[in-house]
Amino acid sequence: MFCPKCGFKQQDDAQFCMSCGVSISNLPQTSQQQPFQQSFQQDYQQNYQMQVQPGNGAANTSLICGIVGIFILGLILGIIAIVQGNSAKKQGYVGSKATIGIVLGILDIVFSVLWLLFIIVTIAALSTYQY
Repeated sequence: MFCPKCGFKQQDDAQFCMSCGVSISNLPQTSQQQPFQQSFQQDYQQNYQMQVQPGNGAANTSLICGIVGIFILGLILGIIAIVQGNSAKKQGYVGSKATIGIVLGILDIVFSVLWLLFIIVTIAALSTYQY
């Protein structure tokens, strides 16, 4: 049985819709879906399939590591972002999250190396300064 208001699939003995809360206890039980219910169910299935495509977890990890790496532990998280992004692409992931994660991972590594060089040069300059 499907909710007549939102199209959410219900158990046959349900009294209220689990999605929108409308009372469905007095509705006749029909096995045939109405057209809007079919389109709602198709949209739900398409969105669900997009979320569980191969490599989605690795792509998410790549993107998160790339973003967090901008702020802390850029060298380590940058490497993880690149590895996970490439792994997602090898698994057949289709989308931009893996690519963005790889690009951010490269930027993380570049900025980390530049930051380390700045620290080394600053320490060297301060050590030669005479009080």
